[in-house]
Amino acid sequence: VGGTGSFYTYYGPEEVKFKSLTTNFLERDLPKVMPALGLGDEPVPLWWTTDFILASPVGTPAAEEKWIVGEFNCSCVGLSKCLAAYCQDDTPNACYNDISASDLAEADVYGSIMGAKAMGIMTKSKMGGGTPGVFRVVFLRHGESDWNVKNIFTGWADVDLSENGKLEAVEAGRMLKSAGFKFNIVFTSVLRRAIRTAWTALMESDNFSMPVINTWRLNERHYGGLQGLNKGETAAKHGDDQVKIWRRSYDIPPPSIDHSDPRHPCNDPLYRHVPKAALPGAESLALTVARVLPFWFDTIAPCVMAGKSVMVAAHGNSLRAICKYIEGMSEAEVLELNIPTGVPLVYELDTNMNFIQKYYLMDPAEVAKKLQAVANQGKAADGKASITAAILKAQDDKTSGAVI
Repeated sequence: VGGTGSFYTYYGPEEVKFKSLTTNFLERDLPKVMPALGLGDEPVPLWWTTDFILASPVGTPAAEEKWIVGEFNCSCVGLSKCLAAYCQDDTPNACYNDISASDLAEADVYGSIMGAKAMGIMTKSKMGGGTPGVFRVVFLRHGESDWNVKNIFTGWADVDLSENGKLEAVEAGRMLKSAGFKFNIVFTSVLRRAIRTAWTALMESDNFSMPVINTWRLNERHYGGLQGLNKGETAAKHGDDQVKIWRRSYDIPPPSIDHSDPRHPCNDPLYRHVPKAALPGAESLALTVARVLPFWFDTIAPCVMAGKSVMVAAHGNSLRAICKYIEGMSEAEVLELNIPTGVPLVYELDTNMNFIQKYYLMDPAEVAKKLQAVANQGKAADGKASITAAILKAQDDKTSGAVI
């Protein structure tokens, strides 16, 4: 579209007047631009809606013509400052050097703003896709469970999601869809709260035709004799410090249960094909790491290294075990790692599976509130600081205009 004021001329893609521009851009420039953006194997990511201005004198050979971007979407917000380079009848030799320093500086400011916006759109659109030399794996902690609401030690007890947990799983799927993730394979535990979270998030993100692998090795940490007990009441009885040792010490497990206890997994038909000696009566985080990492090394990591898009939907402690290894955390550091329920966590790794960066697909302020809710679990006064209460508080803040 060309013209000013109320008068416009519309040109089609085969317009002879702009043949050299379109040919050069498509055949000469675009093959260089796309690889530079890490999009060499992708289709053109944007509709190029822009005003190109010829910056070469009349008679310049087509192969040597120089064009500049005038403005995006006829916005008239700054790059029109470059019009001094426009060759007209009375300025046939106008060129880039005719743009004043002040106009060029202003054009650069607006151009940078529009460029940043365009790059942001492209980054978001390809977030779930591949980038050369970078592997991605998504970790998703299951949504809030019924026993999370009741503040009960859950461990391997096969409880379902709360109503809020089901909504968290739906929202997780929406976040994955917005980020463009399409998965080739998914791993989860054999506990229904993780399974329901995985399938709900997958359906909400339009991921249907991929294998979903269930394994007991991704189960939550087994809480032994604490399993089924209220966290707050247990803290009130034994003290916050003792409960924190049981919950968060790296190598001290809670009181163990023996094979005669109905809570022992050897008495659950779900584990009838797992050797009894491999099933725990209680686990520290160290024992959980020892259980989880072989599955990471033998099964999950090879899929990631093969370039597959992978999601792992599991539990707080089984995911902490993997995160500890990926980031090279110390025993002390992993004890301070909290993972919120129902929020996709993306890890980026290099070709040697070394950690590059991680990020949540949620606003950082809202993630912080959910993390605080997790950290508050297990305290004697925990009844007032449960996950549900924290989320309701966040919802109240949202309706009152706070940024979440």
